[in-house]
Amino acid sequence: MSRKSRNKPLSKVITIYCEGESEVAYFKMLGRKYGKLKTIHTDKVKVKSLDANGISILEEAYRQESNKGKKSEEVYVAFDRDDMRDDEVARCVKYANMRGYKILFSSISFEIWILLHFEEVGRQYTNEQLTKKLSGEKYFGTNYAKFKGNSYDKFLYDKVTDAKKNGDKLLKCNANLISDNPYTNISSEIGNIFQTEIF
Repeated sequence: MSRKSRNKPLSKVITIYCEGESEVAYFKMLGRKYGKLKTIHTDKVKVKSLDANGISILEEAYRQESNKGKKSEEVYVAFDRDDMRDDEVARCVKYANMRGYKILFSSISFEIWILLHFEEVGRQYTNEQLTKKLSGEKYFGTNYAKFKGNSYDKFLYDKVTDAKKNGDKLLKCNANLISDNPYTNISSEIGNIFQTEIF
C-alpha cells in the first residue's frame, strides 16, 4: 500500500526544544525535507537548543513558553537518558504530562536514533561505542564526535524511511521509555510533527 502525504499544510505552531546542537541540526534537516513536500509551512516548526537535559530542559522549556507573547500550540522536548536513573526519567515524564509537553527521548543518547538510519538496533551501546561506530566508513566516515551539530543532509536525508521502519520495530520490543535501553520514540512522533506519512 502506497503512503500518501496528508496534503494539508500545518497551521499550528510547534516548538521542539532540544538538548543539543545535534538534535537541532537533525530536526532542521527534516524541516527542509518535508517543507519541499509542502506538508508543512517550515516557519511553523521552531527548533531551539537549550543546552540542558532531564528535568532542567523541561523546566527551561516551560520558562521560555511562559515568557512568549504567543505560546506554541504543541511543545516537544528532545533529550537523552545519559546517566539519569529510572526515577529521574519518571519525574521528567510526570512533569511533561503536567505541562502537556511531548518527550522525544533516546536511551542512551540521540545517536541511537541516528544509527537507526543505517541499520536495525537490538543491543545496548554506550555513548563512546555509538560515537566510534558512527565514525566508521559505513556511516559518517569521519570523527563523529567532531561532526555533531553539522548538517545531516548528505548522510541522512534519504534514509529517514529506514529510520522510521527500524525505529518502529525497536519500539515494538522496547516500548518502556523509563526503563528500556536501547530506546527511542522519535519514529512515533515525526509524522505528527511534520504532518506527513511519507518518510
